[in-house]
Amino acid sequence: MGRTLDGNSPPQRKDVDHNFFLLFSVIDENLSWYLDDNIAAYCSDPTSVDKEDEDFQESNRMHAINGFVFGNLPELNMCAQKHVAWHLFGMGNEIDVHTAFFHGQLLTVRGHRTDVAHIFPATFVTAEMVPQKSGTWLISCEVNSHLKSKV
Repeated sequence: MGRTLDGNSPPQRKDVDHNFFLLFSVIDENLSWYLDDNIAAYCSDPTSVDKEDEDFQESNRMHAINGFVFGNLPELNMCAQKHVAWHLFGMGNEIDVHTAFFHGQLLTVRGHRTDVAHIFPATFVTAEMVPQKSGTWLISCEVNSHLKSKV
C-alpha cells in the first residue's frame, strides 16, 4: 500500500474486498511523430500507403485497457462471493466513448443493475459486483468499431 506525502496511508474503502482501476482509451498512432518512419520501415511498399485513407487511419487506432492492446491486459484476480469495486476511467476525445462489458457478471452502477458500464471521455464511474462463480471471464468494450478487426 502506498503512502501519502505526510507518511500516512491513503484512505481505503472498508465496504469492498477488491478495488480495480481500469483506464479505457484509444491510442491514435496516426498522431505519432514516428508514423512516417514506421511506414518506411515496416510497409512492403511505403509509396502505396495513403495516410488519408479511413481504413489505414482506423488500423492505427489502438483500443486499450490500462495501455494494453489486443486483449493483453494482465490477469486480474479476485475471489468469488467477495465485493469488488471497478473504478472505470475514460480519457481522450469523441472516439473515446466506451461500454465496459463484464461477460457473465452483474454490476451495480449508480444503484442500477446492469452488465455494462458506459464511459465517456474525461469521466469515471464506479461499478460494483459480487462475482458468483470462480473462473475466467472476459472484460471488453462493446462499442462496435472497437470490436471490429480489419484485415
